[in-house]
Order: sequence, then structure tokens, then C-alpha cells
Amino acid sequence: MHLSAEVLLLLFIGITAISMTLQALSVWRAAQTVRKMAEELQQETRRLQAAVESVSTKLTQVSESLEPVRQLGNEFNDNVRFVMGAFRRTTEEVDGLVKEVIRLGHDQAQRVDGLVTDTVEKFEQTSEVIQKDVLRPVLEIGSFFKGIQSGLSFLWGRRGKKPGTKSPEEELFI
Repeated sequence: MHLSAEVLLLLFIGITAISMTLQALSVWRAAQTVRKMAEELQQETRRLQAAVESVSTKLTQVSESLEPVRQLGNEFNDNVRFVMGAFRRTTEEVDGLVKEVIRLGHDQAQRVDGLVTDTVEKFEQTSEVIQKDVLRPVLEIGSFFKGIQSGLSFLWGRRGKKPGTKSPEEELFI
């Protein structure tokens, strides 16, 4: 089976467009998954923060009634604040990661668009070159050979005839 250059070029463009679309979809899906995980982490952090704040409040009340235990409560409270700060920093890092993944997805989509546009322009240029530099000369050569064939047919058709006889084409001609 022999495929023309245009068919192969169209096939290549189609495969390239499909693969780029699949890549963009997978990057988008990964960004959505990371965003969902970040939201779940933020919800869990809020829930833990609320629970820790509740515990912290209760400990403060107990520490006020028990002076020796108050010192321990303050240390625990400081540790809880440290952990909450770590949770916040982690949440901010995940947030930054989600934003970076979304930015990268957007950049990839722009690259895909540019590549498809460039490929289509090259295909159009190639079609013009083929039409201008290949098809026109072939048609001119075909016309040239057809003229030679007609001339030779005319000469050979006249040579073997007797004067006064008409060919079937001449008889049909009005």
C-alpha cells in the first residue's frame, strides 16, 4: 500500500494532535487531583485546629485552677501552636504546588496550541509548494506529450490513406 505525502502528513498531524490533547488532559487531571488533595488537607487542618483550640481552651481553664499544672499547659499550648504553624506552612506549600501545576498545565496548553498552529502552517506551505513546483510542471509535460501524440496520430493517420477517402472522424465532422 502506497500512501501519498499528503496522507502521511495528515496522519502525522492527527497523531500529534491526539497525543498533545491526551497530554494536556492528563496534566489537567493531575492538577485537579492535587487541588482536591490540598482541599482535603485544609479541611483536615481546620478540623484539627478547631479540636486543638478546644483542647487548648480547656487546658487553660484547668491550668488556672491548678497552678503547678499551668506551667505544663503553657508548654503544651506552645507545642500545639508550633504544630499548627507547621500545618499552615504545609498547606501553603501544597497551595503553591497546586498553583504551579496549574501554571504548568496552562503553559503546556499554550505550547500545544503553538505546535498545532505551526504544523498546520507548514502543511499549507508544503501543499502550496507541491502544487506549484510539482503538479503544474507535470500537467505542462502531460499537455506537451498529448500535443506530440496528436501530431503523430495526425501524420500517421494521413500517410496510409488514399486521396479522396475520409476517416471516420472526418465523416462525423460537420
